[in-house]
Amino acid sequence: MDPSILPWRLIRRVVLYARRYYFSIAKPTGVPMIALEGVTISDLTNVLEGAHFEDGWELSYREQGEALNARRPSGTAAVKDVKHLQQQEHVRVWKTEGGLELHPHREVSPLSRRPDFHVRDIGLDKPEGVHRLKPVLEDAFGADAVTVSNMPSASAASGE
Repeated sequence: MDPSILPWRLIRRVVLYARRYYFSIAKPTGVPMIALEGVTISDLTNVLEGAHFEDGWELSYREQGEALNARRPSGTAAVKDVKHLQQQEHVRVWKTEGGLELHPHREVSPLSRRPDFHVRDIGLDKPEGVHRLKPVLEDAFGADAVTVSNMPSASAASGE
């Protein structure tokens, strides 16, 4: 069958509909996050696309109220006893009264040879996602527009 004759727009709409109604979860609270003041979704989308992020809707659960969901490949890493697993940086975005709230994280890619790690959050690193995305945002919008919160303390992160 010739894939060019498939109704791709319709297929995408069906997938997004199913995602909305069958694969939605509540927005997480108390997680490492970045607040952007005075920034629009359009402005952020342009910056993320310039930093090689792409639409991440089809490959993830929908967290209620999301305004943007983007991901980019992020090299490889050893996770558990598996070497060279594909990683991704993933960011979910919500609109706020004064701007945007971002929840970035680094994780095993669902396209890796161990997608089960992705689903079970094995190798998920939220602080690392913040550390990697923050400089991109500061370069684009200025340090005054970027506020980080809910990061673990150094002693908590090291297990002390």
